[in-house]
Amino acid sequence: MPSYQPGDYTVAVDVRLTQDRLKRLDQYLTTLRKLAQVPRSTLIEDAILRGSAERYLQLAIEVCLDIANHVIAAEGHRSPRDYADAFCVLTEAGILPTEFLPVAQRMARFRNRLVHLYWEVDAETVYEILQTRLDDFDRFKGFILAHIVDQGSARAH
Repeated sequence: MPSYQPGDYTVAVDVRLTQDRLKRLDQYLTTLRKLAQVPRSTLIEDAILRGSAERYLQLAIEVCLDIANHVIAAEGHRSPRDYADAFCVLTEAGILPTEFLPVAQRMARFRNRLVHLYWEVDAETVYEILQTRLDDFDRFKGFILAHIVDQGSARAH
């Protein structure tokens, strides 16, 4: 019986699917940037605004994870052990730079907190993320787009 290894079967990353996900990310970031304009005390005290911020952060992180897992599967990289490890796989493959890995892993861990430990989500943390970390999503997008362009160029030669 033959043994199969990661990379034995690779297909191209679905550019249309990835672009669709990135468009969704842009939409979520537009909403998050609007929420970032809300005064700190208002966001912290208003359960509806805080809940919206939490949900849109979750959606933005989910999009990044969806893209990561799509690239991993399409290119035949090793299967990630968990969400944070998906970003490790992209780093091992040279898609994400090493210095971005801790940032991406914090995203995945925060997503897990939002989903599984929602009662422990601190409103101050949500506000701080809105104020200081939204550009991390743009950085992720840039790395993915650069990879797709590189892959397209490699296939053209």
